[in-house]
Amino acid sequence: MKKINSLAIIFIIIIISTLNSCEKYTGGPGTNTNGSLLGHVFVLSNQPSGNNIFDFYRDQNGYLELNRTYSTMGFGSANDSFTQGSLSYSPNGRYLFVANAGDSSISSFSVNVNNAIYVSKIYSQGTNPVSLTLSKNNRFVYVLNRGLPLQHIPACIYGYTYNASTAQLDSIPNSKRVLPDSFSNPSCINFVNINSGDNYDLVVTETDSNKLVSYTVNLTSGLTTYAQTVSTNITNPVGVNAFSNFIFVAGKGTPTNATYSLDANGNFTPITTPASVQSSAYWVAGTKNGTFRFFSDYISATITSFALNGTSGSLTLAGNPAVTQVNEGIGEMAINNDDRFLYTYNPKNYNISFYTITASGGLIKQQETTLNQLPLTTIGMAAW
Repeated sequence: MKKINSLAIIFIIIIISTLNSCEKYTGGPGTNTNGSLLGHVFVLSNQPSGNNIFDFYRDQNGYLELNRTYSTMGFGSANDSFTQGSLSYSPNGRYLFVANAGDSSISSFSVNVNNAIYVSKIYSQGTNPVSLTLSKNNRFVYVLNRGLPLQHIPACIYGYTYNASTAQLDSIPNSKRVLPDSFSNPSCINFVNINSGDNYDLVVTETDSNKLVSYTVNLTSGLTTYAQTVSTNITNPVGVNAFSNFIFVAGKGTPTNATYSLDANGNFTPITTPASVQSSAYWVAGTKNGTFRFFSDYISATITSFALNGTSGSLTLAGNPAVTQVNEGIGEMAINNDDRFLYTYNPKNYNISFYTITASGGLIKQQETTLNQLPLTTIGMAAW
């Protein structure tokens, strides 16, 4: 009898230990039951026949393996390759939002350590949505609708609240704002969390008119107020990345990058940037801790590393070397949640490469996924 009781006790202990182990995982990519860092890297097919996200599983060392594909229940456009932000993770890593340019909708997914689960789809309140941004307080989503200039359909932005428990999007009434230059082929929208406090601005790149537009955000209603338009010193700005009250802009022409500070009223102040070392920087990504910024050059297939001065907002070349050659071509970039790995889409080989980020901001290539694994129309990237 004592032996049976002992076995029963051991069995109960095993069950309790298993349950406690399971409780370590809280429903999003981040930590599995043995404590290893895990996550996903997503890219978007953007196919007119049916939009899909490709889900690559990331192990604790950054390596990728194609997990599965998911329908967004929407359609792509097969265009809009020179945009940034068609995929966007929620700040807590639990939800993924997708812009469906072909049918002017936004899809939302709940993400856990194993997969992504479709939640819902909602109209983007405009035409040709190409970029999404989420506020760091996990309350608001804004979409940039590029419009169709040749058909005289104007570009606009529109806002939503989202349920932090389900990822369900709800429209913010009267949040539609037509851009000042409504036919400028805008490419990116980004929240700016002023000094990491309670003030938020929105910034949009008006690509064809070489301008940046800012809006202030009411944190109670989510409504925006137009603030300012400035001409940039770069040609055809595309991507925008933000840290605190600083924004970093990538453009197609020389110089290829620019830096600004933004105040709570949405006013831009230019910050001196280093001489351009690229010919055409379309995309920009940054570590979440603010240490480094990376600009990718589609023409020369390079990534340039910069260190950020968190006080002044100035950038200096970083890494040894500061410029990393990417022989496979380069598209949009994404950095994982703990700032260890940088991922790039390779438009020449239709696959993904990953790099470790060194302490000095340099990049060391680690992996290139299987060739021709992704469709020609692929855009966007999000990583955790």
